Amino acid sequence: MTLDGNDRVQEVEEWIDQSYELLEKGDVRGAQEMYSRAASRAGSDAQVLTLAGCIASERGEYAEAIERFEDAMGSNPTHYVALINAAEVYLDGLGDAQGCVEVCERALPLADVPEAQFELILFKAQALTALGREDEARQSLLATKGIEVGDPALLERVGGMAIALEDWDTAEGALSAALRIDPDYADAHYGMGWVCLEREHLDKMREHWLRTLELDQKSPLPDWHLTPGQFDEYAEKALMEIPEKARVLLQDVPIIVEDMPSALDVEDGLDPRVLGVFCGASRDEQSHLDAGPEEPNVIKLYQRNLESMCGSRKELIEEIRVTLLHETAHFFGLEEEEIERLGLA
Repeated sequence: MTLDGNDRVQEVEEWIDQSYELLEKGDVRGAQEMYSRAASRAGSDAQVLTLAGCIASERGEYAEAIERFEDAMGSNPTHYVALINAAEVYLDGLGDAQGCVEVCERALPLADVPEAQFELILFKAQALTALGREDEARQSLLATKGIEVGDPALLERVGGMAIALEDWDTAEGALSAALRIDPDYADAHYGMGWVCLEREHLDKMREHWLRTLELDQKSPLPDWHLTPGQFDEYAEKALMEIPEKARVLLQDVPIIVEDMPSALDVEDGLDPRVLGVFCGASRDEQSHLDAGPEEPNVIKLYQRNLESMCGSRKELIEEIRVTLLHETAHFFGLEEEEIERLGLA
């Protein structure tokens, strides 16, 4: 920053830091107030302009956010942090995967911090995948090898992306590195469980997934956590979306709500973060059985898993609906491809 006096520079930097902290808490108005103070002293500074872009993005004003990030690069052509934020807006805000790829390619030669390089590679791989260029996405992720970072979250994100691309070697390398940094990183244990399942190392899979379950059980509940009564109410509303004829067939199939799968279920190979399951025989299978199923049909919904994968109560309510309809579809014998086609995957 080009300000007179170290105290004034420090003051602006403090306002910027406070603004980002407020943004993380969802306090956009408070963040705007801190930004305004910083802008009154250093409105043309690249850091201040980048902050303006982040606030605009949080408001959903994505075109304005991109303009502010480009202003920041005009102020300081080496300020690649603005481009990292722009890449995220192109990908997640504007849905412009090609724009994201181009911004990442501009930023990567400038990024001189390993964590920044990692984040840009991740955004580029995600964008390439969205464009259907999966081979290029795999090649992009390979560039993370040999870059040393101390943030297990970044390594886990590489591992998760590699799993999605079925690049199991890259996934294992990144997730193992994350666990060396933080042996209690639940997401990394979860990803390693999928790697072990793919490689048929079932004992190791159980070990990682049981650890995932143990760590997830200790995680705090969100502020918008539903009471059991509220959860049941939303599940009942979702059930009412099913045609009456189908509801009659479901009347003997209880819907049970549990926090998470049991350790015994995970030992048996159940995904510890599964959102719901249908247990028993589908109607089609029952019609071919001489006797009834060995265990009663039941639909289970896992409340804490559902809450953990959602960012708000509104999102949770929709996910309860989709999950319940998904599991009732299994009762009626629909295959995963049919369920996905119906929008219930």
